[in-house]
Amino acid sequence: MPYVSEDKPASMRTRRVWFSILTVALFAAFLFQIIAAWKDPGVAIYDSSMNTPFIRIFLISAYFTVWSAGTAAFAALFVVLQPDGETLAVRALWVTAVMMTTLTAVIYQMYMGMDVPQEGIYSSVNTVMHRVVPALTVGTFLTVGLRGWVSSKTVGRAFIIPGLWLLYAIGAGYFAHIYPYIFMDPTFLPLIEIAKIFGKLLLFGVFLGVAYWLYDKGAIYFLARVREKNTPGAVSTSVEDDIG
Repeated sequence: MPYVSEDKPASMRTRRVWFSILTVALFAAFLFQIIAAWKDPGVAIYDSSMNTPFIRIFLISAYFTVWSAGTAAFAALFVVLQPDGETLAVRALWVTAVMMTTLTAVIYQMYMGMDVPQEGIYSSVNTVMHRVVPALTVGTFLTVGLRGWVSSKTVGRAFIIPGLWLLYAIGAGYFAHIYPYIFMDPTFLPLIEIAKIFGKLLLFGVFLGVAYWLYDKGAIYFLARVREKNTPGAVSTSVEDDIG
């Protein structure tokens, strides 16, 4: 069935206002990373022959963190432009942003936080990109909602941008001989080990999709019960039946 939003005009206006604020915040964070890499050689530690602004920008463009922040910023912008999520592409882009920023935060906290420099502007960049951006994006999903946007179709499409990132990162690493992460560097790890790592990341992504789908369904059910309680005799409806 085609997607039909049941939100009231007032809730649409509130959504547009909140996501306008979120868009500005996320684009500011994204640009902060770019400007920091341009101005500060410490943002990227490479040999002096490669430590130029343009090369640093090129190299950070291969980081998953940068892709996740950019995806979140554009997803928030498209929600502002289409707050009812009429098209599947907008809903899928938002779900992609939530899943990518979650992965960014989790991997950074568990495996990478202690291995990257935490001095000067780089400390601020890491905090913004690995903590603030995911907190804003995932926090919005958990609270503000966009209920009913998580489905098998949107979760399935949430792997498209990460897949494109992987191809880009491998290509950039091959030509520049510098990979964004050591666990994808074939000069450091055997290809079979790299494949195992990305297989685990893929499974974690599937787990995230299922977890967020369950959360979304639970939130829809809870809100429907609250609506029924506050409106005696009302027949509960929800948007999840309209999304395949």
